[in-house]
Amino acid sequence: MKKIEESDWTKFSSKLDNKGNPKGENFFSPSEDYVREFAGKEPNEYKHLLEIEVAPGTTEFLANLKAGRSEGNIVAQRYPNMAMIEEGMAVQFKEERGIINIGLRPPGLQEFNNRIITIRRKSW
Repeated sequence: MKKIEESDWTKFSSKLDNKGNPKGENFFSPSEDYVREFAGKEPNEYKHLLEIEVAPGTTEFLANLKAGRSEGNIVAQRYPNMAMIEEGMAVQFKEERGIINIGLRPPGLQEFNNRIITIRRKSW
């Protein structure tokens, strides 16, 4: 475990609600290229690129929580029985530019965090 600097914690914690859950969107992507392109549109908003290794089966586990999917052929083919995204869903499978990105809210966020093996900061 690494110590987080006070200035980094202040920036990070400002994006959490009073229960420690992230405010706004909390998505991750399996595509580094997608993330780099997305973050490049707002370079001052995204300071760090993280590579997160999770336990095998994590994506399928998340799909079996209270999950929903967006419109799109790829996500519909992969998860044909999944409901469409609705308010309050713990996990959102969202197709964007041919990639399935995953959005997390409690309890999906906690389940994802419990399955993290390593986190590595990468260079932009």
